[in-house]
Amino acid sequence: MAKSEVLANAYFSYQEILYFYQIEYYNEAFDCIIKLIISASELNIPALNKVVAATAKWLFEILNRFKHHISNGKTEGKNRLIRMIERMGFHNGHKTMQAAIYAHDDRQAKFRKHSLKKEYIMEVAKDASERVAA
Repeated sequence: MAKSEVLANAYFSYQEILYFYQIEYYNEAFDCIIKLIISASELNIPALNKVVAATAKWLFEILNRFKHHISNGKTEGKNRLIRMIERMGFHNGHKTMQAAIYAHDDRQAKFRKHSLKKEYIMEVAKDASERVAA
C-alpha cells in the first residue's frame, strides 16, 4: 500500500508540473513553483529530488520565461541537432557538418511551408462553408 501512495504522490507532482507550463503570469508561476518545490521535497522520492534540486538551482532563470515570454528552445534544439549530425557524420570535417545542417534547415522550411498551405486551405474551406450556410 505504501508504494501505491508514493506512486500517487509522484503522479500528483507530475500533474502539478504540467500545470506549471500552462501558466502565463509571473506571480502565479512564482507561487506555483514554490509550492511545487516544497511539496516535492517533502515526498522524498529520489528521482523527484533531482528535479527539485535542478529547479531550485535554476529558479530565477525558469521564472524569467514568465517575465519576458521568450525561450531559448530553438537554440537548444539547434545545438542538439549539431551534436547529432556530428555523431552521425563520424567527424568528417566542418564543411560536411555545415552542409548537413543547411540540408536539414531546407527540409524543415519546406515542411513548414507545406504545413502552412494546409492550414490556409482549411481556413478558406471553412470561410466558404460559412458563406454557403448564410
